[in-house]
Amino acid sequence: MCSLAIHVAKADPDQAIWWDRRAAEFGYPVSMYNLGTRLIASMPDEARRWWERAAEAGDAGSMRELGNYWRTLDPAQARRWYHRAAAAGDSYAMLRMGQLLDPLDIGPRFGRRNLQEAQQWYEKAAAVGEPRAQHMLGW
Repeated sequence: MCSLAIHVAKADPDQAIWWDRRAAEFGYPVSMYNLGTRLIASMPDEARRWWERAAEAGDAGSMRELGNYWRTLDPAQARRWYHRAAAAGDSYAMLRMGQLLDPLDIGPRFGRRNLQEAQQWYEKAAAVGEPRAQHMLGW
C-alpha cells in the first residue's frame, strides 16, 4: 500500500494521502512518516500525531521530523526528539543537535550553548556523511 501511495503522489496527492492513511492505520511506520509529511502544511497536529506513532515504532525520520516540528515552538522538546533520532543514526538530527548547542548558530535556543559539544555533534554527523556538517568542519 505504501509504495502505491508513492506512485500516485504526483498525479493525485489526495489519493496518495488516502493510501498512506490506509497503510498507516495498518501500522506501517514508513506510511505514518509519509502521511505526516503530506499533512504538515494543512493539518500540522495530525501530522505530528502520525510522526509520534511512527517514532514509537522506531522510525528515526519521524523522530527527526518531530524535532523540526518543535524547533521553534519548544526548543527543549525539539532537542529531545533530535537526540532520539541521532541515537537512532539520523545524520541530519546529529547536525541539528550541533546547531542547537552552537553558540554561533542563530536558531532557537533551548538552554546553555557549548561550542565543544556542538562540534562533537557536527563531527558525528560528518562522520556518517552529513554534507552540511562536513562543510561546517571544512572537510
